[in-house]
Amino acid sequence: MNLKLPPKRWQEDSPEWDSLRHLPWYNGLLVRKKQIPALHQAYLLIQKGQPQWKAAAEFQVDERELRDYQKYKAGLPLGISPVEQRAITAAYALYCDSNLKHPFHYCVERSAEYHGLNPRALRELWETDPTVYPNGYQT
Repeated sequence: MNLKLPPKRWQEDSPEWDSLRHLPWYNGLLVRKKQIPALHQAYLLIQKGQPQWKAAAEFQVDERELRDYQKYKAGLPLGISPVEQRAITAAYALYCDSNLKHPFHYCVERSAEYHGLNPRALRELWETDPTVYPNGYQT
């Protein structure tokens, strides 16, 4: 069964996710989306030559978030190991088996634990790497 995955951390809102909006966990994803305008403005400052720390301070965003946002906007893969790829694919299987009862990040964290990976690191890899998707998933 192929089900739609939720948006990544910095993907703009789109009708693409209309089929997920009614789910109780979807609104939790929108909390970080409020940061996108400030991150984007800081990103534009960096493009003009401003140091990252200064741009982050000016728009009151976390430097790490800004660094990850820069990589996301550039489309740079963060790098994924074969074990991490298997864990993401297994998380997608859990997500589908639950019939969207659990948010994908929850499934990623459970899968990370099963595969002996750091749950937070795998979740952040999923959310911030524009190239990471489960094997066989059609974007």
